[in-house]
Amino acid sequence: MAVSDLKEPPSEFKGEVNTEEFWQSVDLQMIARGFVPSRTKNPFLVDPSYEKWAPWIGGKTRIGNTVLNTEYEKVASAKVTSPDAQVLNVSEDRLVDELMKQKVGVVRKLCKACIVDSKGSRMDQILRLRSEMQNRHSYDKIFQKIWGASAPHSTDKQISGLELDPEHESALKDSQHAAEDIEVCGPQCEEVTPR
Repeated sequence: MAVSDLKEPPSEFKGEVNTEEFWQSVDLQMIARGFVPSRTKNPFLVDPSYEKWAPWIGGKTRIGNTVLNTEYEKVASAKVTSPDAQVLNVSEDRLVDELMKQKVGVVRKLCKACIVDSKGSRMDQILRLRSEMQNRHSYDKIFQKIWGASAPHSTDKQISGLELDPEHESALKDSQHAAEDIEVCGPQCEEVTPR
């Protein structure tokens, strides 16, 4: 059964569940399994629900029989779309759009950098990267790779006319190599030359 198949608890539900009643019903279900033929519905079946399901907390480690089941709050909050989540979704879509513009070699390198399977078609790789973006850490990593790769910081400075100090020459060379390797910088990269 998927979590999405569970009905939301009534609005007056505050998370309080009688743990003794719940675990006794689970015991009855388990015992009845031995007496009920396999294809017959168990009359003591415990259907999953937020308002009846109780966590196991030993009798000597709790004050009374009432315990809190806060799992419903986690699911309810996941269904609510916060402004941050909307921004993340928009940015994720935009990242996928940018990925779609990249050549196979760039997508393959990004897969390898993010420790995602780089085999298969370009679209397969993009779909794997998209599913990997559900994790915030991976999303940040892919975001940095795409936007960092499309315009290296030192190259931006050079293109905009700011001169780099001689001690930063290695940064310029690194950004030139990055632009050559990933081939996404565009015609403005040709203007970048070491001084």
